Amino acid sequence: MLAVDRDLLVTQKTLELLAGSQSLAKGDLEHIYRRGSDLVKIGVGHNVVLCDETGQQLINTIRPFGEPLPRHGNMAHLRRVFESGQPVIADLYIGGVLHRPLFSIDVPVTRDGKVVYALAAGILPENLGKIFVEQHLPPGYIAAIIDRSGTIVARTAQSEKFVGHKAAAPLLKMLQVSSEGTLEAETLENIPSYAAYTRSAATGWTVAIAVPRATLLGEIREYLLVLGSGAIFLLILGVILGARVAQRIARSINALVPATLALGEGRPMAMPSTEIAEVALVSEALIGVEAQLNSHRMQLEELVANRTMELRTIIETEPECVKQLAEDGTLLQMNRAGLDMIEAETLEQVAGQKVQQLIVPEYREAFDVLTRQVFAGKSGTLVFEIQGLKGGRRWLETHAVPLRDSHGQITALLGVTRDVTERKRLEDQIHQLAFHDPLTQLPNRRLFYDRLNQVMATTRRSSCYGAVMFLDLDNFKPLNDMHGHEVGDLLLIEVADRLKHCVRETDTVGRFGGDEFVVMLSELNSSKDASTTQARIVAEKIRKTLAEPYRLTIRQDGKDDAVIEHRCTASIGVVLFIEHEASQDEILRWADAAMYQAKDAGRNSIQFHHSED
Repeated sequence: MLAVDRDLLVTQKTLELLAGSQSLAKGDLEHIYRRGSDLVKIGVGHNVVLCDETGQQLINTIRPFGEPLPRHGNMAHLRRVFESGQPVIADLYIGGVLHRPLFSIDVPVTRDGKVVYALAAGILPENLGKIFVEQHLPPGYIAAIIDRSGTIVARTAQSEKFVGHKAAAPLLKMLQVSSEGTLEAETLENIPSYAAYTRSAATGWTVAIAVPRATLLGEIREYLLVLGSGAIFLLILGVILGARVAQRIARSINALVPATLALGEGRPMAMPSTEIAEVALVSEALIGVEAQLNSHRMQLEELVANRTMELRTIIETEPECVKQLAEDGTLLQMNRAGLDMIEAETLEQVAGQKVQQLIVPEYREAFDVLTRQVFAGKSGTLVFEIQGLKGGRRWLETHAVPLRDSHGQITALLGVTRDVTERKRLEDQIHQLAFHDPLTQLPNRRLFYDRLNQVMATTRRSSCYGAVMFLDLDNFKPLNDMHGHEVGDLLLIEVADRLKHCVRETDTVGRFGGDEFVVMLSELNSSKDASTTQARIVAEKIRKTLAEPYRLTIRQDGKDDAVIEHRCTASIGVVLFIEHEASQDEILRWADAAMYQAKDAGRNSIQFHHSED
């Protein structure tokens, strides 16, 4: 279930980042179409769809952009997104474009607190079924993923026949009572099986795995049947013989008692000598029983050894880390995949050591909490970063459960861990695209608003003013017109670098687009006059720095680099703020208005917004 939840929730998080895109806020649907197509290429769903409240599809990445599109294939599901304002994972339905079973993950796109669109990723059942392939289930096992309505979404056996149908009735009945458990029932193929299931609290979906009864019990039942039949037959034979000669050979029979007890306890038998034929027959029968018992014991021991070796081989070849930890975090066992993750050559190199020393310090406390949780009888999941024995860093996701002995006592933590470094890299890349300007790497409007909100809250606690500066370059367009946008981009990157060197690390420099930049100063002074002076000093430093000549180097294939010198100044509008006397939009609007006053005053100048007070 963890693997299913992981894939669904990663897709949901990616969609939420795309839903917050400035391009979507500006109505640039063609850009969203390209971004959605890029996400599909890296495995985020089969297609990305954008719908309005009526269910009309505006974008569908499996159709060319601008082509007429049908309405959403599951209006009841779409209404849930618009009514709840929350992400929704749909049950299986027939897609409006593909005309085949699929399910989708839909997230709301909000504007001024109202849901205006639903952004979705459509996922085909066979794509979800690939999760089972990654788990390497033993032959004969039947696994299925079931949605909230009880419909089969993916299946390892006869998926083309059963996907879209309801799961077996006994399983659906059990799901009404408990979110996880086991049962004995027939599969949809009418195969008697033992089944286990668990339902995710996050998605409401269920994973069930059925093991055919014949597969599980066949070999053991056969051995026990042969062993039991032989023992019963020989015991009856001994009783019959004993009954016939009981009074004649009472002493001899008593002499056989120690040998019989030894047989029952599995010890070697010492048979007494006798001249009575009947007692000799019993002795021979017991010797035959001992021989058969030893033979079957050896077969059972070989079977157990083979099964143990198979299990060890599965664990050792498992691509994910499987480990056991003691309560204090000491490593007890780890497979080859785990040793590779921590850059160890052998188990002996790390056995008996605490794994916490490999975990990056900021995640050690969370790992200790997870360990205590497991030894308290609960399972848990954690994503954390480690540094291997050779210095390599990677991100891991571990699912840990208590390992119990035959008396129910917890003896170790059993953890299954996978390397999620690539997933974290993609998440960080998506986060970077969502919150930073791709050209200058400065915070974009969305991130700037978030930091402004934090500084406004800080001014309430510190009673110190903050300031926002809105900057617009005065002589930028002629450079673009004469030399092209590539040269203009070089100047914008240089402007961003100069601005960062004019302020403190605690301040924020952002770019809203084009040649518009913003600067936010935090924790100036509790006096408005003193804060105004401080802000003016910084603004003047910025004005002078940006007015210095720019030498822009253009790289040319097969030619010498060309250097262009350009002069460009800036008009700067400044506004002071404290606590929540004004909203974020008002602060930026006032700074923008002050910037236009600087433009009207002849450019290359600074203007402060003055409140009515």
